[in-house]
Amino acid sequence: EENVEKARALVHAGAKELRITGQDTGVYGWDEGERKLHTLLDRICTEIDGEFRVRVGMANPKGVHGIREELADTFARHDELYDFLHAPVQSGSDDVLGDMRRQHQVSEYLEVVEAFDDALDYWTLSTDFIVGFPTETDEDHAQSMALLRETRPEKINVTRFSKRPGTDAAELKGLGGQTKKDRSKAMSELKMNVVGDAYEAMVGETKDDCLVVEHGTGDSVKCRDSAYRQIIVRNATEHGLEPGDFVDLEVTGQNRVYAFGTPV
Repeated sequence: EENVEKARALVHAGAKELRITGQDTGVYGWDEGERKLHTLLDRICTEIDGEFRVRVGMANPKGVHGIREELADTFARHDELYDFLHAPVQSGSDDVLGDMRRQHQVSEYLEVVEAFDDALDYWTLSTDFIVGFPTETDEDHAQSMALLRETRPEKINVTRFSKRPGTDAAELKGLGGQTKKDRSKAMSELKMNVVGDAYEAMVGETKDDCLVVEHGTGDSVKCRDSAYRQIIVRNATEHGLEPGDFVDLEVTGQNRVYAFGTPV
């Protein structure tokens, strides 16, 4: 109730973009015995009048897995929700995930992705990888690279392992800087190819009801389409675009990590 009322107050005050955020949004409600992120999202979309968009923040695969079908169905039913999921897998190796004390397995991550693929024709998967964990072998790294190729997330955060005081991993012998550097470089290059392919595939398409979210460099604005992909519109003044506006855009080009568009 409290969160629905907060969302209603923001929309009535003129907000056009709401962000559902937390350390792990997928386990919202679990402290009361029931994961209910999908219920919250459904209520925000059905009970609040106005034109707005909702972006859901990071949700670890384990928490999402138990409500993956309900959550994907909620996204499919509500245009107010950006069709965007940030589910950080961290590694493509179950052995490394276990050593990291992560609570999920690769198969659960894949089942989450499959559920969203089944429910949505066009959506954005975002994930994180940590490369160079002390117990990560060459084969483990290869499994992470293979998982990236298989699921092809359009937004990917690649981080080199670094020790955190007080953790078990801080006591482990590291792999060495060059190994971590080489693995990070290889994954980052693959990442750029995957993301570039996603944005290149958008060229020539028309994206309806994109939200102008902020001013960009010079006389440009940054917009987000229904899947939260970024589209830049140049000469914004000429088109009369300001943050908060909704606009249909024809995608005319791309620059690997974002697209360029022109109002239709």
